[in-house]
Amino acid sequence: MKVVAKNTAYLTVAHLVGYVIPLLEIPILARVLGPTTYGQLVLIQSIAVLMSVVVEYGFNLSSAREVAQAIDNKEKLGEIFSDVLTAKLILSACMAMFFIIYISMGLNSINSFNFNQIIWGILYFLAFAFSPFWFFTGREKVGAVIIFELFLRSICLILLYILVSGPADADLALALMAITSFANTFITNGLCLRYLPRIRLRFAGGIDAIRLGFNVFVYRSSNTILITAAPALIGTFSDRAAVGIFIPAEKLIRGVIGLSTPFFTAVFPHFSRVLTKADAKDYKVAWTVVALSVIIGIICAIFLYYFGPHFILQVIGQEFIKTADLLKWFVWLIPLRIINQAIGLVILIPAGRARKASQATVFFSLFSLLIGSILLHEFAALGMVMALLISEFGLAFVLLLLALKKY
Repeated sequence: MKVVAKNTAYLTVAHLVGYVIPLLEIPILARVLGPTTYGQLVLIQSIAVLMSVVVEYGFNLSSAREVAQAIDNKEKLGEIFSDVLTAKLILSACMAMFFIIYISMGLNSINSFNFNQIIWGILYFLAFAFSPFWFFTGREKVGAVIIFELFLRSICLILLYILVSGPADADLALALMAITSFANTFITNGLCLRYLPRIRLRFAGGIDAIRLGFNVFVYRSSNTILITAAPALIGTFSDRAAVGIFIPAEKLIRGVIGLSTPFFTAVFPHFSRVLTKADAKDYKVAWTVVALSVIIGIICAIFLYYFGPHFILQVIGQEFIKTADLLKWFVWLIPLRIINQAIGLVILIPAGRARKASQATVFFSLFSLLIGSILLHEFAALGMVMALLISEFGLAFVLLLLALKKY
C-alpha cells in the first residue's frame, strides 16, 4: 500500500498542477493574442483533444488493469502494449477519415485554420492520443513520468511568456504547446519500448483491445457526455440566465469531485491485481476504501453547504445569489458521485464487471437528461440539479447491488 500512497501523492500533485498551468496560460495567451486569435487557438486544441479522447478510448483503465495483472510477465506486457498501439492506430485511421469528411463539408471552423495550425493541431492530437501513461499506471510507476511531464509543461509556460508577444505569434504558441506535449509522449513511449521485448503490431490484437475496452470507454464517456450536455439542455428548455446560474456551481462541484480522481487512479491497478483472486480479505479492504471515500465526500458536502455560498458571492459577485442558493442542493452530488466512482473503479471494473457498470451508467445518464428536460420547465436550473441527484442516487443503488452480488 506504500506504492499506492506514493502514486496517490504524485497523481494529486499532477492533478493540481494540471489545473494551475492552464489557468496561468489563459492570461498569458488571451492578453497578447486577443479574443479572436486566442479563440481560434483554443478551438484547434479542443478539436485535437476531443479526437484524442476517442483514440484513448478507455485504455487508461481497461489496459492498465491488464498490465497490473501481468506486471511480472514482460512477454505478456509486450503483447498488451502492441495490441493497444495497434488499436490506437486503427482508431486514429477512423478519426482521420472523419476529419477528412469534416473538412470536405466546408465548415468555417476548419477552413479558417492555416496549414501550420493544422500541422500543429495534428501533433497535439498525437501527443494526447498515444500517451502511454496507462502503461505506467498499470505498473504503478508513475512518479518519474509525472515529474518529467510537469517539467516540460513548466518549460512550455516559460517559453510562452517570453516568446509570445502578439496575435502574429499564435502559430508559435500552438507549436510550443504541441511540441512539448509530443516530446513527452515520444520519450515516454521510448521508455516503454526500451523496457519491453520486441513490439509486434497485430490487427487481430488491436481489434480485441478495442472490444475489451468498449465497456470501460462507455463507462467513462457517459459521464463526460452528461457533463457536456447539461448546460446545453438548460439553454434549450430554460434560458441563458439559468445557464449562467448553473455553470459556476457546477464547475465548483466538478472541481471538488475531481480531487478524488488521483486517488482512484492510484488504487485502481492494485485492486485490479488483487480482486482477481476473489479473496474475502481483499474485498473487505476495497469496501473500506469505498466507505472512507463516501465519508470524505459527505464531509466536503457539509463544508460547502455552509461555506460555499459565501465563497460564490465573494468570488463572482452578489448578483449570483441564485447560484449560491443552487449550490446548497448541488453539494449533495459530491458523495453520490464519489460513491459511484469508488464502486466502479475500486470494485466492479477491477473485478471484471465493467460491462454491468457501463450499462447502469449509460442508463442513468440518459435518465438524468430525460428527467432534467421535464423538470427544467418548472424549476429552471434547480430542475437540472434535481435530475442529477435523482439519477446519481439511482445509479448508486444499482451499483451497490451489483457490487454486493456474488459471482
